[in-house]
Amino acid sequence: MKKPSLNGRWDGTISQNRMKKAAHWLLIIGGLNWLLVGLLGWDIGELFGGQSSVISRVIYILVGLSALLALKPTSSSAPKM
Repeated sequence: MKKPSLNGRWDGTISQNRMKKAAHWLLIIGGLNWLLVGLLGWDIGELFGGQSSVISRVIYILVGLSALLALKPTSSSAPKM
């Protein structure tokens, strides 16, 4: 039996609100990472084995996808005609 999603359906899909919250937090993590790189020359990815490790690459990809999601206009911010 599938668990109910936050939007009340039993189809097992992730709600758009949850996805936006996750993307928001990944963007914050990515921004803080760039702050550390700029100020101290230290990359958070080094904690996971450097840029060539699989986990670091997955994190970088997720942060990049979050940025792309943030570029997508929402229905409330779209210009009305």
